[in-house]
Amino acid sequence: SGTVTPEHPLFMIVNLLSGILSMLGVIALLRAISRPDQTTWESAYREAAQRFFPYLWLMIVSGVIVGGLFVLFIIPGLYDGILFSLGMFVFITEEERGMRALLISKAYVQGHWWGVLGRSLTIGIINGLLFFLVMTVVGTLTGATYSPQAQMLADGLPLAVGVVAALLSLVLAPFTYCYLFALYKNLKAIAGVVTVNDTSAYKARFVVPALLGIVLVPFLIAGIVMFAKQTGLQIPQPRIYPELQTPTPDSE
Repeated sequence: SGTVTPEHPLFMIVNLLSGILSMLGVIALLRAISRPDQTTWESAYREAAQRFFPYLWLMIVSGVIVGGLFVLFIIPGLYDGILFSLGMFVFITEEERGMRALLISKAYVQGHWWGVLGRSLTIGIINGLLFFLVMTVVGTLTGATYSPQAQMLADGLPLAVGVVAALLSLVLAPFTYCYLFALYKNLKAIAGVVTVNDTSAYKARFVVPALLGIVLVPFLIAGIVMFAKQTGLQIPQPRIYPELQTPTPDSE
């Protein structure tokens, strides 16, 4: 078949490249925010390329721990997610890696958990409202209704709306990271010099339950599928994008 779906290798390759470029952009942006007087865009991206894999490892470790704990116990996953939320800034400014960067973030946030949660929610709500308002105005002017699920080609969303959405995201991202970096600096100043327990036994207290949660994911998915079959629930199928179909001999 000549149909191109989101499962098509081309989509996967584009998404992979997009993810890599996005991560490089985040590292470069964090570098520029943390040392604005010592950074050019060239040096920021050069350092981003050099530190890509350590940053990727930090994101994997953080994602596994928080995601696994969230699957196993929702509240501990949320709690540790906030504790570890400043790990990226520790990685960039203090050049600590992996689990140690997360534990230093934990030391800074402890005692201020509710404050960090509140400020994180505040910046998220502000970004969401700004995005909604701007896209509502653009949608009204173009006669299109924007939603996060809309696809520029598949749902007939005008290209201009998609461009504005992408540009708006580029504007909001630095604003968000600057805000969180200021939060990180304040908490670091309050905490002063911290010492963390980075022994293997202590790390295992986070890693082992998280891995247990990850192992449970296939069983949860299997359980949902079995429940859906027994109750007759419809499981959403991959959507085909007619506008992205490649021509076939019969259609020509």
